[in-house]
Amino acid sequence: MAEASIEAGKGKVPDGPMMADVGDGTTAITLPERVDNSNVLAVLKSLEAECKARRLTKESRVLVDLVRLKEFDSTVLSALLEMGRYAGKPLAVHNPPTKLVSLAELYGVADFLLDDHPELRRMRQEREAQAQ
Repeated sequence: MAEASIEAGKGKVPDGPMMADVGDGTTAITLPERVDNSNVLAVLKSLEAECKARRLTKESRVLVDLVRLKEFDSTVLSALLEMGRYAGKPLAVHNPPTKLVSLAELYGVADFLLDDHPELRRMRQEREAQAQ
């Protein structure tokens, strides 16, 4: 497994695996604890290099796990969209923080990034109930 330790301005990607094979031909990408304006380019460059090293193609199954993501700004949405563009298809996003779901909804990219994620469904149901 690849390990990343990337400095970009003040941002740092914590040491630890960012990609792992999870079986059945699926590759899991785990974003670091922090993705913001100070480190987003370094994160993307690292992931792109790892995708090339693993020879991932548009036919590859990729999921993005956000379980470690604690600190972020709207640039994480750009990173996820860029990862999807690189993959040539929407990504399967797992464990998005509630704040990220809200942010994706606000920016109008929730349907593309989260594909009817349970948290997104819950937020929409609450909004519909309040409107009634």
